[in-house]
Amino acid sequence: SMSPTMVFDPSGQLRLVTGSPGGNSIVAYVARSTIGILARGKAPSVVLGEPNVVARGNTVRFEARNDTEKAQARALADAGYKVKERDGENSGLHVILVTEEGLVGEADPRREGKVAVPEGDN
Repeated sequence: SMSPTMVFDPSGQLRLVTGSPGGNSIVAYVARSTIGILARGKAPSVVLGEPNVVARGNTVRFEARNDTEKAQARALADAGYKVKERDGENSGLHVILVTEEGLVGEADPRREGKVAVPEGDN
């Protein structure tokens, strides 16, 4: 993945590795995964399946693939934002979360990536 980002806890221990291709949308993708997993405590699989919301300039691009996401996009528009609904964003997030039980990996369901454990390493 592009833009690999490593997050460490105050003692210097690795907590999260995340990154995505996506040009100038990468910052939004990486921020969403980092905040969703570390600040909100959501599972990587949940966070990577959530809609991408990318705000640049005066427009908010909102990935609205179902009725719930379309309602969220409308709520932003009703709040005064210029919203452009999209069927999908070309994110390709991959994350590795370090937990007490071990590593939790997840790949963005929008792209061709997948999580695998190399033979002999399990």
